Amino acid sequence: MTTAAVLLAVLLGYTPTKGFVNLFSEGEYHCPDKNRIHDTFRYRLFIPRKLNPRKRYPLIVWLHGMNEGGRDNRNNVKLLEGMLGDLAHIDKYRFYILVAQCPSRRHHWMSSLSKTPEPTREPNDMLAVLHEIMTQVMSEHPVDENRVYLAGISSGGRACWEMAFRHPRLFAAMVVLSGGGADVSRLKSLKHLPIWLFHNRDDKLIPPDGDMHTAEAMRRIGGIIHLTLLEGTSHVSTIREFQRDKITAWLLAQRRGAWFCRTPPGCAP
Repeated sequence: MTTAAVLLAVLLGYTPTKGFVNLFSEGEYHCPDKNRIHDTFRYRLFIPRKLNPRKRYPLIVWLHGMNEGGRDNRNNVKLLEGMLGDLAHIDKYRFYILVAQCPSRRHHWMSSLSKTPEPTREPNDMLAVLHEIMTQVMSEHPVDENRVYLAGISSGGRACWEMAFRHPRLFAAMVVLSGGGADVSRLKSLKHLPIWLFHNRDDKLIPPDGDMHTAEAMRRIGGIIHLTLLEGTSHVSTIREFQRDKITAWLLAQRRGAWFCRTPPGCAP
């Protein structure tokens, strides 16, 4: 699928093809916490082909947008054909992709994002579940713990910030698409983390002001951040940047604990 086709598909409410979905293995996480409303959570895992038993591989964790939750374990991967652009040569992708799914379309990554927050449901916080799923996947597969990356779009992008704040030393880099910014009072814990933000300049749903404010605040404290503002009014068309700006390659070039960011943009020794 070409970049233009990916963009058109997103704008039309694209549903992923069966062939693309089947590139990801199906997984279920059975939650041991009986206080959670849901005890089974579904996810997809892209596993690189022809694994070398003597090597460990990067892991990209993708957080989907608000309308991609549910129980189908399909909608959560529908925007990722931009990340895996060359499906005819699938063997060349030498990294894992983990895509958990919020259990309903109304369920947010964080219970605090709900229009009617219920503190008693805090144990059902999907980010806590995601961390548990990550821990399980990383224990079962040869994942390089120094090359774990976080990426997400829209509400998933906002959740990326919260996930990074909770686990500031877990990730090697982060990409947020159309996220709308972060709590700048907490940025200091992430000043070591290479971060790349994308937002359409005239986004009609979530304006880019929050990302602009966050990027400025991060730069003031010496953080490693870059903001790419795109021309457009759509909210989610930024997914095309995975191919145009080679986001995946940029992520994979970063390593946790490195004293410098290996590649531009916005990163200097």
